[in-house]
Amino acid sequence: MVASRQMDALRRQVGGDVETMMAVAGDDVAAVELLAASLLASFQALWAPAELPEVVLEAIEGPGDARSAGLLAAMAVLARPGFAELAGTRLERLHRAGVRSPIEEQVGALEVVEAQVAEGDGFQVLAVLLRRRGQRHPQLAIVVVDHDERGTASDGFLTPPMQARSIPEAARKATGATMPPGVKVEPGVLAEVLESALARAATEDVLVSVELAAAVPVLSLALRGHPAAFAAVAVDAGHVLDLEVGDHEEFEDLLEELTGHFLDAAGCDSVVASAGDLVARTMLDWKWRTTDGELGWWTCSDLDAFLFGYFCGSVATIDVPVADVPDCVAAFLCFLDEHDALEGDRLEELVSFVDERGASFVDAATDPDEWGLAKVLVMGLWEAGVDPDDPAAVATWAERLGSGAAWAPQASDPDPCSLCGGRPGPQVSGEAQGHRGRPASSPGLILNPPGRRQRLSLRVGRDGLSAPGRRGTCR
Repeated sequence: MVASRQMDALRRQVGGDVETMMAVAGDDVAAVELLAASLLASFQALWAPAELPEVVLEAIEGPGDARSAGLLAAMAVLARPGFAELAGTRLERLHRAGVRSPIEEQVGALEVVEAQVAEGDGFQVLAVLLRRRGQRHPQLAIVVVDHDERGTASDGFLTPPMQARSIPEAARKATGATMPPGVKVEPGVLAEVLESALARAATEDVLVSVELAAAVPVLSLALRGHPAAFAAVAVDAGHVLDLEVGDHEEFEDLLEELTGHFLDAAGCDSVVASAGDLVARTMLDWKWRTTDGELGWWTCSDLDAFLFGYFCGSVATIDVPVADVPDCVAAFLCFLDEHDALEGDRLEELVSFVDERGASFVDAATDPDEWGLAKVLVMGLWEAGVDPDDPAAVATWAERLGSGAAWAPQASDPDPCSLCGGRPGPQVSGEAQGHRGRPASSPGLILNPPGRRQRLSLRVGRDGLSAPGRRGTCR
């Protein structure tokens, strides 16, 4: 679940993307149906928020015109039970307002023209030609069954209508290889092969492409007469991290997105669960505010400056074990590398540097003599039971302390970096260190907000709608 503020951000972004895609699809029934299938596939993507279907339906119904009715009709026809009823309810609401689309009766009406099975080296290609009544050109659906992966369905796609002579070239471009010669089979025979391949993919937790997931309900409806006749599969939407940001607002949005993906990718990793949010936010914040702003560029020199020059003296680790920080730094670098977003020194060199300097970092980060003024103040507030994020409490504490009093942590203080707090620890803002190298006039504090926001990146094209989704963080 996401917080209300995060829901507002999700609505803003998804609403704009859906509006754009609806405009592109227009009243072309094939384009609308493919868009509906792609949107449905996005709901099966890893890290897709549970609220995404609701937000997408809101965005579709929002314009309240024929485009809304046409897309809702397509989603109601292609969706699995439950969501189909939700889409149908919104469509009925438009009908009561007198809004209809001329394509409503045409969606979900593709019929099988021909089915073929082709055998390749270690794989099998299932090809189905589809056409709806009155449609001039057929559409091609292809599913690749990977025999090296125990016969699971691994990839596939559905094309827009195209001339028959263009189909072989379209298949070659999409698969990257010339299709092996196919053998015509009865649609029922192909349906059995496809059903088994999708069932194995679901059982083995194989992540399939968005394109394949979008083709499944269309094929299920055409081959078996029901959109949910085949097993539901999990989607790897191939999320690529885009670390280019233009201003502070864009950076804050990216910060929320990246930290959310990082923690979800780590799964049940207890170390990342305890310190990953603070570490990822701090690494990105340091890069954005105090250095070159190249969020994905990391060298061993950068890590030395970040860990020993910044983190030790400026970041207050409340309820975060300092000993977990080096491992989280390495895990976040691996996460960036897995998403093709890491530049600078090679990953192996960076991880080795962190491993070699980890113990020295922990010693420095827990030594009060290494702390800067802002960190001393924050740790003092927490030690006194005062929340630094509560101005009234801070003012009361300062009054009670008196102008002549002072607090300084002692080396004998019991584990000063593991005081209770129950949320990501406060950290010194970039202004305290100087924004992008400029000296700051006075120190300031910034508190990491609790929770995080997930944001989907929706794109128009043959790939349909893409969303975050790749599991795993190397250690």
